[in-house]
Amino acid sequence: MDPAFFAFARFALGAITFWIVILLKRKPIRFVHKGYLSARAFFNTIAVLVFFKAVSVTSSSEANILNMTYPLFIGMISW
Repeated sequence: MDPAFFAFARFALGAITFWIVILLKRKPIRFVHKGYLSARAFFNTIAVLVFFKAVSVTSSSEANILNMTYPLFIGMISW
C-alpha cells in the first residue's frame, strides 16, 4: 500500500467521522484556549509527517505499533 494513501486515508476517515458526529449532535464548536489549540495542531501535523515517514520506511503494522507508543513518550516528556 502506498504510504501517502495510507496516511491520508487514516486521517481522512477520522475527520469524516468527527464531522458526522458534530453535524448529528448539532452543537456549535467553541474554541476556548486558542493557543493550546494552535500548539496541538502544530504538533499533530508533525506527528502525521512522522507517521507518514514510518509507513514509508517500515510496514503499516509496524508504523501503527510505533504510533501506539505515544503514552510512553507523553509520560517521559511531561516531566
